Formats: sequence, structure tokens, C-alpha cells
Amino acid sequence: MDQANECGSSQSYLDVGVQTDTILCEDTMVLRERIRVLEQENVAYQSRIDTMVEGLKAKDELLKRNQSTIFNLEEAKRTMENLVEAETNLSRTLRSRYSEVGRIHSTELGRRRKAEETLATVFNILRNPHHL
Repeated sequence: MDQANECGSSQSYLDVGVQTDTILCEDTMVLRERIRVLEQENVAYQSRIDTMVEGLKAKDELLKRNQSTIFNLEEAKRTMENLVEAETNLSRTLRSRYSEVGRIHSTELGRRRKAEETLATVFNILRNPHHL
């Protein structure tokens, strides 16, 4: 009787096509159950899809941060390369200047020795003018 109420009126069982109606009713009930199961599976799949989408969004955000970090590291690398080049140039300039200062110092020492020798000669002449 429950089946009759589910599928239609109980009058249909009195007709000539009772067996056909019963088969159709059973098929309808099976299909309804299958639809209910599919709807539940659909909800479960949709939940999984939503979780995957959230995971992809998180991975995309992480990728963006990683790309930003890579860009910053590349920028830092270029800065370091520029600093190394500047240090090399400065070192070269300092060596050149140091060498120049050394030459000047050497020249000045030579001049000083020559001046000291000249002064010593002058003092000797002044002390002993008769040696001329």
C-alpha cells in the first residue's frame, strides 16, 4: 500500500496494466533513490572542488610572494654586483693614488736630502770660510 501511495493511486492496480504500473512505480522509486544518492555525491564533490579551489588560491598567493621574493633577491644581487664593481674601482683608484703619493713622497725625500746636503755645504762654508 505504501508503494501504491508513493507511485500513485491504488486504483491503478485494478486496471489491466497493473503489472506495467507496478514496474514503472518501482523504476521511479529506484530512480528517485539514485537521484538522491547522486545529489549527495554532488554535494561531496562540490565540497572537494571548493577545497581544491581554496588550495589553488593559497598556492597562487604563495607563488606571487615567491615571485616577489625572487625579484627582491635579483635586485639585491644586482646591487651587490654594483657594489663589488664600485669597490673594485675604488680599490684600483686607491692603489693608483697610493702609488702616486709614494712617487711624490720619494721625490720630496730626494729634494729634502738634496736641500739638507746643500744646507750642510753652506754651514760648512760658513764655519770654515777659508776652505774655499
